[in-house]
Amino acid sequence: LAVSGMNLGEMMESPSFRLYDAMSAIEIMDPKMDTGYKSQEDMTLEKAEALGLLSDQLETEVLIGLMDHLLMYYLLWLDGHTIVQTCFSC
Repeated sequence: LAVSGMNLGEMMESPSFRLYDAMSAIEIMDPKMDTGYKSQEDMTLEKAEALGLLSDQLETEVLIGLMDHLLMYYLLWLDGHTIVQTCFSC
């Protein structure tokens, strides 16, 4: 075993494992682990309708801004960032 040749405090490395991913790992929707989870503040369709946030028409500037953010998150994911912190944060 590789462990037998290791000293205390040493760590094995794998090409498919990044320490960044381990540090970014969260349990989604777990209030203790998911720093972005606030169940009382979740936006629902009913809440959005009541606040007047929904529209069947988007201004060109708003649509371009939305597409820009979606493309940015997608490119960050392709660059190696976690999908939870990029694409799933939309």
